[in-house]
Amino acid sequence: MTPPSARRVGIAAVLVGLLAVAVFLPSLHNGFIWDDAIVLDRQLPYFDGPADAFFPPAGVPQWGAHYYRPMVVLSYLLDDLVVRSFYPPEARDAGRRLVFHASPVLLHGVSSALVVALGAALLRRFRPGACGPLAVPVAAGVLFALHPVHVESVAWLAGRSDVLCAAFALGSLVAFARWLETRSPAGLLAAALLALGSMLSKEVGLALVALLPLLATLPRGDAERASSAAPGVGKDAALGAAFAGAGAAVALGLRLAAAPAGPAQPIAWTDPLRTMLTALGWYSVKAVLPTPLQAFFDRVPVSGALALLGALVAAGTGALVAFSLARRRAGAEAFAAALFLLTLAPSLAVAAGTIAATPLAERYLYLPSAGAVLLFALALGRLAARPLWRVPRPAAVVLGVAAAVAAVALPATVLRQRVWRDDLAFWSHAAKKSPGSWLAQDALGTALAGAGRLPEAEAHFRRAAVQAERPLDRARVRANLGSLLARQQRWDDAIAQFREALADDPQLDAAHGNLGQALLARYAARPRPADRAAVMAEAAEHFDAARRLDPRQASLHLAYGMLMIELGRPAEAAPPLREVIAIAPGSREAATARRALETVGLR
Repeated sequence: MTPPSARRVGIAAVLVGLLAVAVFLPSLHNGFIWDDAIVLDRQLPYFDGPADAFFPPAGVPQWGAHYYRPMVVLSYLLDDLVVRSFYPPEARDAGRRLVFHASPVLLHGVSSALVVALGAALLRRFRPGACGPLAVPVAAGVLFALHPVHVESVAWLAGRSDVLCAAFALGSLVAFARWLETRSPAGLLAAALLALGSMLSKEVGLALVALLPLLATLPRGDAERASSAAPGVGKDAALGAAFAGAGAAVALGLRLAAAPAGPAQPIAWTDPLRTMLTALGWYSVKAVLPTPLQAFFDRVPVSGALALLGALVAAGTGALVAFSLARRRAGAEAFAAALFLLTLAPSLAVAAGTIAATPLAERYLYLPSAGAVLLFALALGRLAARPLWRVPRPAAVVLGVAAAVAAVALPATVLRQRVWRDDLAFWSHAAKKSPGSWLAQDALGTALAGAGRLPEAEAHFRRAAVQAERPLDRARVRANLGSLLARQQRWDDAIAQFREALADDPQLDAAHGNLGQALLARYAARPRPADRAAVMAEAAEHFDAARRLDPRQASLHLAYGMLMIELGRPAEAAPPLREVIAIAPGSREAATARRALETVGLR
């Protein structure tokens, strides 16, 4: 059967991409949750331009030393530029929610379209005479577009790293497959640049170092099986490996050249082989049967069955690739299976080591699921075309099965987006699913406090403080609890919590700043002139520590400067007040700083 034209494949890919975007339109109304506020309000102000994305400035709050994803930061900067360019100041909050959520939705549309293009490329290369050659890639693209496990990556602002990495990676594979067909230098260059973009978006992109040469190495269709060897295969594989390897070298070089942006905690590994096999089994089940969906996982389940399944998946993938190389058949299926396993490998390391707060996450399946849906559609197409079944229209069977699965997935995907609409919905769900997680309890406390449900918030904070085992985690919880108590003007209890937080983590800027505020507020509520000098001095010490730990927070500089004026030390007040004006010249803090400088005769 004649392969579909590039035009037909392009039209099909665009339609699938539009479907993917349409399904996730409800996400455009989501608020900011979990890490979003940290990214937008605390980290993004440190990045003054594109160069900072590749070489992060020192002192970025909560910026881990293991994190290096400059393309993600660039996407944030681009979104922020769009908001500032097209929305007036009074509408920017709403504009931010729309624009920052629109980016991962649009990227999901691009990735879904690329799954169609990759499926078509695999059929052209490995099964040129396949029946219904457009049905298989369209089926794979639709299943990818509607997969419920993708909601976390698409509906959540901070989940965009997976979507961006996938768009680059799938684009690289399509470009490389095109180069193998046409030998156009532009295709090879595009594959290399897109691979680099994927690697600079997330570590998963490094899988392309193996995937590009594998795509060139696996045997082609019937015509090639008739020959003993495919001419130029070794050279093509070497070029793929060389270009992808060069991209990896550039990504690593940039990472090493970038200034370390945060403290690096040692990684502890827990029974890594068993844990990684269990995680592989868990992800394999999730790719096929995503329910029950869960937004937060604080541990890898102890399951011999999942570990066994993981071992079978790993062994089966290796066996399929070996079979394809030895028998010169099933190259498309072997590549799809390898795409699933190799792009999942970094997430298996996350499961086994203390690298992330969530050892398992549905978003880690975003790019691997492209391999899963391609493998499913390819196997379904091969099965439907077998003479044994005598199916008159195999393409209709493929599309019919895909439509049936999509009909089940669609409502689950749409309804799932509600979990991500705001912090309270998300963390209520997470705390219910993971009641033993300090992080879920702490975040739910914050969400409840934001909703004005203060007694419930305090109960969750206190539960989280008991559950948190690491000092840094416990410090964060106690700082949040202290802020809640200060909000209720329970100054003594608040101050005690801030002091305990700083005992666990002396570098916690929020605890320093809030302790300074609480000391002054308690003195204002219960003034004792004999204590004034000591209270002011201690508050000044904590404000100074906080502003040095987080130098981009104008409010901390302002608090310290105003306190210096109150203490009769205007010369020491001038630098922090001028820093306020430099950081946020149009803000209320800057206006207050200007008035304060004029009051003491300084400008």
